Amino acid sequence: MKYSIILILMILFLAACGDNTYDKAMKQGYAALQKEEFDKATASFQIALDEKPEDEEASKAYEQLTLFKEVSKANDEKDWDTAVKKTDQLLKKKDLLPPLKQEVEKYKKTAIDSKEQQSTLYNQLEEIKALINKQDYEEAEKRLEGLKDEKSFENEQQKVNELSASVKAGLQNKTKEETVQPEEKKTESTSKKDEYLQKLAKVESSFGDLDPLYESGTTYDFKEAEGEVYKRWDALLNDIYGELKKQLPASEMNKLRNEQRQWIKDRDKQADEVLKSYEGGSFGGVHYLSTLGQMTRERCYQLVNNYMK
Repeated sequence: MKYSIILILMILFLAACGDNTYDKAMKQGYAALQKEEFDKATASFQIALDEKPEDEEASKAYEQLTLFKEVSKANDEKDWDTAVKKTDQLLKKKDLLPPLKQEVEKYKKTAIDSKEQQSTLYNQLEEIKALINKQDYEEAEKRLEGLKDEKSFENEQQKVNELSASVKAGLQNKTKEETVQPEEKKTESTSKKDEYLQKLAKVESSFGDLDPLYESGTTYDFKEAEGEVYKRWDALLNDIYGELKKQLPASEMNKLRNEQRQWIKDRDKQADEVLKSYEGGSFGGVHYLSTLGQMTRERCYQLVNNYMK
């Protein structure tokens, strides 16, 4: 809107100036550049091009300013890959307009620094996830606490919230286990609930074999690891649900069946939203599988603790 208003006003002004419109537009374009009034400069050079469509000088200035506007937009949207790519395109131009060069270099530095921050934060989150898989909840909690000072923390808020929930649940389960009386520990229980609590613990401790994948640092291996985590929790969820079919009365099972169907819809919807938030980025598939795995894990605990006997 701002750009359109500037263009209309300048057209009206220059239209009254007769045959000298091109010269006046070019002069005003360069003057606006010196003042870093880039929208005004773009409008001026566009008017000059309207007067002389084949003019090389006006075309060069207009092309560079248009690309500069795309750089600014990419930075505003935190699309760092696009910002770096387009700043490189501008900086490679031997005839880059001097007033633009300094601004483009600033944008590039911001994009590179922000991209590195994003990558570092992602690696930190993956390390925390590995700690959770090893049931080292105290260290995971400590690492999460340290992330609160990160400037890019808010960009991964959902992921951090998921990890925080896992840590909280793990610490609570650990506390319950530690408060069990010695004689109760020695008593061998034959209840299905105890049996499935042991199955939960077994799955929790089964992810050590995935460490090489997490440590490799490649998106492909991260995705393979998250897929395996989800696969193990989903298999246990189906096992738990099958056992509940045997235990629960028909009325309770019907209620649980409806609840489970809704939970599956909600889980898949949340995972899809996570995937869409990455807009085709390479980490989108990793976070999609991570969301499925984490929500399925939490559902396993809910069913065992709330329904199993």
